[in-house]
Amino acid sequence: MKVLILAYACSPERGSEPKVGWDSVVAIAKNHHCWVVTSAKFKKEIESQLAVEPLANVHFIYHGPDFKWIGNGLLARVQTWLLYKRWQASVVSVAKRLHEDIEFDVVHHVTLTAWRMPPRVWRLSVPFVWGPVGGTAEVPKQFFSQLSLTARSFELARKFHTTLNIHASGFKKCLRETSALLGANEETKAFFVRQGLSAPVLILPAVYFSSTRVHELKRPSIDKGTGPLRLFAGGTLQGSKGISLAIRALARVRESGLDFHYTIAGHGPEIGALRELIRNLGLSQQVELVPPFTGGAYVAQLHASDVYLMPSFRETTPVTLLEAMLAGCYPVVADISAPGEIVRELGGDAISCESVQDLVCNLAKAVSRICRNRKETNEQASLIAEHVARKYQIETYADVVDKAYKIALAQYPTRACKIK
Repeated sequence: MKVLILAYACSPERGSEPKVGWDSVVAIAKNHHCWVVTSAKFKKEIESQLAVEPLANVHFIYHGPDFKWIGNGLLARVQTWLLYKRWQASVVSVAKRLHEDIEFDVVHHVTLTAWRMPPRVWRLSVPFVWGPVGGTAEVPKQFFSQLSLTARSFELARKFHTTLNIHASGFKKCLRETSALLGANEETKAFFVRQGLSAPVLILPAVYFSSTRVHELKRPSIDKGTGPLRLFAGGTLQGSKGISLAIRALARVRESGLDFHYTIAGHGPEIGALRELIRNLGLSQQVELVPPFTGGAYVAQLHASDVYLMPSFRETTPVTLLEAMLAGCYPVVADISAPGEIVRELGGDAISCESVQDLVCNLAKAVSRICRNRKETNEQASLIAEHVARKYQIETYADVVDKAYKIALAQYPTRACKIK
């Protein structure tokens, strides 16, 4: 099948959205002939990789200007959205010209994965597949009081932006023209159904792991459970991650006399507030904030940890959580959004979060139970790692995409007749 892939972010050298774009192309190319339109920003990285390891059945088309990232994190995010909006507006003509020459069977938008700026390439007269798409989760209202003023303002602005976007004509048109949608999780599927999407929705997490990566993350041996319980959290430290609630729960664990050490690795707007909370709770000996780990140091840190502890209220596909699970860390998360879905399915503790008090209390109980049952918990973590490795693999990703294409092709004539 000839597939036109729109992947604004696509790079074999980066994480986050560029990695999602690159991995999507690699998986789809296993079964299809692909033309990939991506940002010129990633040309050098892609061409360097292809010189070493060519991708069969893939042609890259670079569109838009190269650019330099702004140093400030918040401004860089705004920059990304402005550039993406401009790229979306201009890429349709590129796609149409390609279609005139090649006559694609399917057009597939993979990145950016967020729904708030919907694709426009459904304008081609071929079945349109969208996804994996996410970004639909929200921080529950009952936890707003726990956020800093900055984090609370951001979440309120995000909610307002959601309200505007679900009523925007561009979003509604995109829904009508979608032949099949790949939702990153069940939460995303429910969101799109509520918005009136009539096309079929398949669940496809935004990431998978190569056999090489699984091997790198595999824990050499099961720890016998001596010394303090070692907990870990990593990623962007922002209010929606719920780290402050995890710290408050650990204050209760310490009061019960149990020994632990919690390493929080990352950068973000909440670092100052988290340092103050750790100091006020007298946890400076048990909880440490450090810069992000990379490469072998990151893997070593995961192998040295017993538990991955991060409540996190809104995620699309939490990569650090999945990598920690692959590395043999027992997961403890809030029972909400993608982390809750993953842990309920594959194992670990998904903690009830009906209220702040409920979550803090039950996080403390979970950690205390793990402290007292180290050997059993570590054995469970090994089984969980096997479950993650089986589910998040390239073959599964490619199979789900194939199903979406077949559904889109079957849906398209019917949908086109209704539109006429």
